[in-house]
Amino acid sequence: PSIMASELRVNTLKDAAGNNSIATSFVANGSAKMWSTVAAGGGSYRDSFNASTLTDHATGRYGVSLTNSISDANYCTFVGASMTDSANAGYFYQQCMFDKNNSTAGVMRISNGHRESTDQNFDDVNDIHMGIAGGDLA
Repeated sequence: PSIMASELRVNTLKDAAGNNSIATSFVANGSAKMWSTVAAGGGSYRDSFNASTLTDHATGRYGVSLTNSISDANYCTFVGASMTDSANAGYFYQQCMFDKNNSTAGVMRISNGHRESTDQNFDDVNDIHMGIAGGDLA
């Protein structure tokens, strides 16, 4: 027998008791479209959703290709870094930045670095956490 595709059209979702309703548009628009945690050094994902190829462009600079692209490059992002090496505890702050100029609907680019009192460098010492929180899937 052939398998037929089906479509479910609803306006509101509720829990099993019929309470806690939420519009399906909120679910679709409020869900992360992509997220990933990149291991220190940029070599691999620790975990991810809608993320395929991970590219190490240079020290502290990465690109994540999306399995399913966003409709355009004007999406809302989140980025962060976590300390994984106690030798780096002296940094005044860690920074992880969304690279808007080099990102596209299908690739999110970020830069990671640190700033001490005398320098600012890109580096690979942290785990990187990034994602796309808003935007329409293509």
